[in-house]
Amino acid sequence: MDKVRVSRAVAGLLRANLIVRRIDPGDRRRARLSLSAKGEGIYRRIAPLALAREAELVAALSECERGQLDRLLAKLQARADSVSDGLAAEAPD
Repeated sequence: MDKVRVSRAVAGLLRANLIVRRIDPGDRRRARLSLSAKGEGIYRRIAPLALAREAELVAALSECERGQLDRLLAKLQARADSVSDGLAAEAPD
C-alpha cells in the first residue's frame, strides 16, 4: 500500500477518534493501531450491513463461480502485493 495514503488515512482516523495508536513495547519504531470505543461502535453497526450486502451480491453466482471469483481475487491480490513490493524497493528513501 502507498505509505502516504496509509499515513493520511491513519491521521484522519486518529483525528476522528476512531482508532488508538500505541507504541509497540518490543520495537519502539512500530506502532500498534486498534479501534477505539467509538470505532468499535461504528464497526458493530456497519459490519453486518456490509456482510449482508456481500451475501446479496454473491447470491447471483453459483458455488462454482464463487470459487472461481475467490481464486481470481487471490491471484490479483498476490500480483498487487508483488507489484507493490517492487515499487517500494524502487522508491528512494
